[in-house]
Amino acid sequence: MHEELAQLAAVVKLDVDWISKNTPGLTAAAKDRIDHVVAVSELLIKKIQRISFSVSPNMLDYFGLKDTLEWLCHDFSVINEIPGTFQSNHHEDSLSHEMKIDFFRICQESLSNVLAHAEASRVSININETSDTLELCIVDDGKGFDVTHKKNTSGFAGMRGRAASINGELHVESSIGKGTKICLTTLSMSQV
Repeated sequence: MHEELAQLAAVVKLDVDWISKNTPGLTAAAKDRIDHVVAVSELLIKKIQRISFSVSPNMLDYFGLKDTLEWLCHDFSVINEIPGTFQSNHHEDSLSHEMKIDFFRICQESLSNVLAHAEASRVSININETSDTLELCIVDDGKGFDVTHKKNTSGFAGMRGRAASINGELHVESSIGKGTKICLTTLSMSQV
């Protein structure tokens, strides 16, 4: 439902943009109203995104982590027009419920950072399970940043706290102009 609402809002925005660019002789008042509709459409799309992201952890109980993260990636791509991919080779029974929630929230925070700061043209989410570890990586091709200046922000502190609560570690790799890679690594349930 959220995806359909976001798509409808995006269509309204695109149509109003088209009218603005392809209708000669618009009065200043008409242009102001069109600009207002575009701004409201953008706010609506962002609000739908926040709502859909905030309610989605319930999906973990019904669909599991793979399907929930696949949905999150798809929804992010549709709403924000930033292509995203999701791949996973993990087994659902290799994660506790708490781990699933923390994986989801770290992924969610990372995607929020991509949207707010990265200016990325694509993002990927991968979960890789080996015989003894489980790793979640979120990678974007955005503008990157100097990790030494951002490592203590509230977003990263929250993600590190979530990682620590499941005996994991959070690694952030980034440099100016080279994108960002955020990885959570923890022991698989078979090693706990």
